[in-house]
Amino acid sequence: MGSVLTADQIIIRKKIIRDIVEDLEFHIDGIEPEEQYKWRDDNTLLLYLARNSDNSKAFMKIPCGEAAERQVDATYKVHKLISDKKNIEPILEEKPRIYQANNKSYKAILMDRAKYSLKDHFTQLSNLSQKKCEDELFNIIIESSLGLKKAHDKGIIHKDVKESNIMLYSLGWGIGDFGFSSISNAIDNRDVSSVTARQRDEYMDYELLHSVSKVSKHHIFNYSTDIFALGVVLYKGTGKDHLSPFSRFSPTKSKEMFSPEWVLQDIDKSERSDKMKYFLKRMLGARMPEGISGAERLKYRYASVDELLADARDWPNIKSFNGKNRDYEPFLKENDAFIKLLNKEKNNRDGKGLINNESIDTIVTAYEALQNMYNSTDAKKSLDAQKKFLSICDEYNGVRYDQEILIKRLIAKIPEDTKGLEEMLSYTEKAFLFGPPFTNAKRASSNEKARYKYNETVTRQTHYHKELDLIISKYKI
Repeated sequence: MGSVLTADQIIIRKKIIRDIVEDLEFHIDGIEPEEQYKWRDDNTLLLYLARNSDNSKAFMKIPCGEAAERQVDATYKVHKLISDKKNIEPILEEKPRIYQANNKSYKAILMDRAKYSLKDHFTQLSNLSQKKCEDELFNIIIESSLGLKKAHDKGIIHKDVKESNIMLYSLGWGIGDFGFSSISNAIDNRDVSSVTARQRDEYMDYELLHSVSKVSKHHIFNYSTDIFALGVVLYKGTGKDHLSPFSRFSPTKSKEMFSPEWVLQDIDKSERSDKMKYFLKRMLGARMPEGISGAERLKYRYASVDELLADARDWPNIKSFNGKNRDYEPFLKENDAFIKLLNKEKNNRDGKGLINNESIDTIVTAYEALQNMYNSTDAKKSLDAQKKFLSICDEYNGVRYDQEILIKRLIAKIPEDTKGLEEMLSYTEKAFLFGPPFTNAKRASSNEKARYKYNETVTRQTHYHKELDLIISKYKI
C-alpha cells in the first residue's frame, strides 16, 4: 500500500504530468503517448507509450524522488558496461532524455515495456500444482539469474532484486531496475554503502539486517546479497502464502533474532520438493566465510551466480540454458561406459594374478579420455557429475592400488641376483603402466624412508628412471 501524499506533492505530480506528457510526442519520433501513466510508491512516474512502427509497447520511466538523478545515471552505467542485453531490461536509447517540469530538470529512461512482472505472475503460479509451480518458477529464476550473472561479471551489485523487478520481456525473463545498483570493490567483490528506504527488510540477508539494527550508516553488500534476495523471491513464489522468510518469522521479533537456522528449519518443514528445499537452503543460508572449500561450502549460501547455475543444470526440465537440458549428458554416458569397461578389463589377468598389459593400456587410455572430457565441459560444474566422477576415480585408483600391492608382494620374494634384477625391473615397468606414484624407493633405503618424493613437478619418465637407478644401486650392478 502506497504512502499518503500531501497536497503539495499532488500538485507537483500534476505539474510534472502536464509539462512532460503534453510535449512528449514532439520529442520522440514514431512514439506517441497512450494517455496512461502510473506513479510508483518510490515517486517514479511511468508513462505508457505506443511505438507507431510496429505497434509494440514502450514506456518512459522518470524517477522524481530525492535520488532520481543517481537512479538514472546508475541504470545507464549498467547498460554501458553490459554488451549482451538479453535477460536485462531493454533500454531503447544510449543516453537519458531530459525534461523540464515544475521549474526543474528530470532525466527519463525510454525502454521496451515488459509484458508483466513476476509479482503479477504469482497469481497464475498459485493455481498450479506444487510440482508445476516449482518447475515454472525455477526456470524463471534461473533465466533471470543469467542477467544477474552478466551484471556480477562486470562488478555490478543490483541491491534491489525482488519479484516486481523480474520482468517478462520480448526476449524472455530478465532483471530490471538497476537504479540502486553499485560497482563492487575489485579486490573483495563487495560494496560498502548505506541502505535506502526502498530496500525492504524482507529482501535483506541476515548480515545486512543485523548491521541495520545496529544503526550503522554503512553496510556491506556483495554478490551473495543479490542471490539471497533472489532466494526470497523463489521462497515466496513456492510458498502457499507468498510470504517472505522475514515476514513469516514475525514482525514483532527483533531483527537480530532472524537467523539462517530458523529459515532452514522453516524450509525443512514446508511441503516443497527435496530439490527445491536444497536450492532454497543454498540461496538463503548464511554468507560464505572466506577460505571455505570442498564440501564445507555446501553449508553456506552460494557465493556467486555461477555456483547457482552449475547446480541448476541438475534440475529436471530446466529450459534456461539455450534450450538444452544438462549439456554434460555425453560425459555421463561416457562415465557409465567406463565403469563397464573397467569391470571387464580388470578381469584379464596373467598366471600371477596381474592385469594384462593390453588391458591396463585400455583402462588408462579410457580413464584419461574421461578425465579430459570432465575438465573441458560443464560436467565439473554439476554436483551430480562431480559425484559420479569422484566415484570413478575411487574405482580406478582401487584397481591400480590392488595391482601395486600385488606387485610389491611379488617383488619381495625375488632373490637378489642378476636374474632377480631382471624380474624386478619387469615388475616395475608393469607397475608404471598405471603411472606414478609407484615407488620402491623406501626398499632401497636403510632407514625405510624414500630418498626422494614424487610430486606433480616430477614427470612420469623422470620418476621411473629414478626408480630404476635405486633398484640397480640396490643390486650393486
